[in-house]
Amino acid sequence: MSTTVEYTRFRWFVLLTMCIATIEGAGTGPVMAAVTTIAAQWFPAHERPIVTGVQGMSMGLGIAIGFVVAPALFQSSGDWAITMAWLSVFCFIGLALTLIVAFGPKAPVVHDTLAVCDPEIVAGSDFKVALQQPVTWVGVLCVFLLSWVSQAFNDLTPAFIAVEPPVGIGLGPMTAGKMMMFYQIAFMAGAVMGGVISEKIFGGRAKPVVIMGFLLSAVFCLSIKLPFVFSNEGTLQFCLIIAGFFMSFVNPQVMAFISKNYPEHITGKVGGMTMGIGIFGGTAGVIAGSVALHATDLYQMSINIVGVIAVIGLIVALWLNPPKAFCSISSNENLKA
Repeated sequence: MSTTVEYTRFRWFVLLTMCIATIEGAGTGPVMAAVTTIAAQWFPAHERPIVTGVQGMSMGLGIAIGFVVAPALFQSSGDWAITMAWLSVFCFIGLALTLIVAFGPKAPVVHDTLAVCDPEIVAGSDFKVALQQPVTWVGVLCVFLLSWVSQAFNDLTPAFIAVEPPVGIGLGPMTAGKMMMFYQIAFMAGAVMGGVISEKIFGGRAKPVVIMGFLLSAVFCLSIKLPFVFSNEGTLQFCLIIAGFFMSFVNPQVMAFISKNYPEHITGKVGGMTMGIGIFGGTAGVIAGSVALHATDLYQMSINIVGVIAVIGLIVALWLNPPKAFCSISSNENLKA
């Protein structure tokens, strides 16, 4: 009877956890997608890549804080329910900030500077026209592939660093944690610097920054499995920092691309769809990495898959050009990508 009761409680615990995760995802998803509309409504075009980069940095900072705060709360309370209750404080802070945005100063009146201008397109909703543009799906695929790369790399690398040879390199969990902390800091910095590089070096164009992000992610993710890299902690840390820095370029730049090249009133829909579909790449990456690890009992194949996916992302990004269907109402020219 006791075993049956415990099993029933466990099933309810799993169900409750799944419900909490679903509700959390339903809440955080729109927040992530809203950055395209916020950038389009509140900021001029040349500032939007930096705005989307700041959001990417903030997400990384929040994750880093959670990694520190949650274990400390659990160690102090010894109860996961109390830990979750204390973490909900962050949710209430977020709700308060949302109310300030909702009832505070309004965005300036924005008249779309982009509209359908291709005479061959049959009149219809702008969002429907956006779905017909190949570049819309190029953006979705870029986010999908980057999510694959980042989630798989985050899942694989700490264990690869920590566990003993021949499976890993045997530096231990403390060293792995320290190295991944600096990797995360570099990821946050890169999210903002990608926007600065886009504006200051590439004249606001997203494509070269996204290509750079995928290219250097591929190179430095693959580098960590090379003996001359992992045999020296300083060299390994450097490669992790560079990988994190450039990996964070992609998603904010795709969001900035959407905010600059689609009519303002559909940027939320296009950005939400891009993030909503693209985030599933993370699931695919973790599954692929786990299957490869199980099949080989080594991390090398899993890391190789990450590198290959980054190269595919680089190739896909070559088609990240402004949609020809939308152009400037005033000048009848496409905005910069």
